[in-house]
Amino acid sequence: MLKVVVLLSGKRKSGKDYCSVKLKSILSAHLNVSICAISNGLKLEYARIHGWASYRYITLTIRVESNQKQRESRGFTFVNGIDDGDSECALDKWIFDIVVTNDGNEMDLEKELAHVAEVVKKLLK
Repeated sequence: MLKVVVLLSGKRKSGKDYCSVKLKSILSAHLNVSICAISNGLKLEYARIHGWASYRYITLTIRVESNQKQRESRGFTFVNGIDDGDSECALDKWIFDIVVTNDGNEMDLEKELAHVAEVVKKLLK
């Protein structure tokens, strides 16, 4: 059975967990979906170890981005040693398959997540 692994990455308070739940809601109407939270620094190694780039899995990488003002409205405050550390910055230069912007416009976010859902469905065909 073909499976799609969707890896979401984003800075603290970018809304990646929120986007994960919204995407699961969209996809659950058509597919069996589960959410597994993995620390950003471990995602790529975890995928490599588990062979998610093999013939049985398709990996789709998604970056959730949010501007500083929106992140602060969600409670973000810069913390030295965390927000400038590898757990927050190691994937900043990674080239993701899709970038989702989560700047507080719910309609735009819904459209972007619907697009992600369509990509997932196409990958499963």
